[in-house]
Amino acid sequence: MTELVQVNGHQIEVFASIWNGKETVKYDGNIVSDRRNLSTFRSIHSFKVKEEDEEIVYEVEVMVSGYAIRRNGIIQAHKP
Repeated sequence: MTELVQVNGHQIEVFASIWNGKETVKYDGNIVSDRRNLSTFRSIHSFKVKEEDEEIVYEVEVMVSGYAIRRNGIIQAHKP
């Protein structure tokens, strides 16, 4: 699965492979989280960025059936 989502003027790319467990999250084209998940059906990638002089915390929850993207705890995008 590869999804491209626009959040607050920035592009977040979520990649997850059910075949090898590889998960990668990119923010404006830069890798901000990268790991393998072979043991669970859900994982959370968390990262901080600066947007308009404010520190923002993103959480990207990757699930077998989709994803959820939270910006400062508020869901911005999801796919069931």
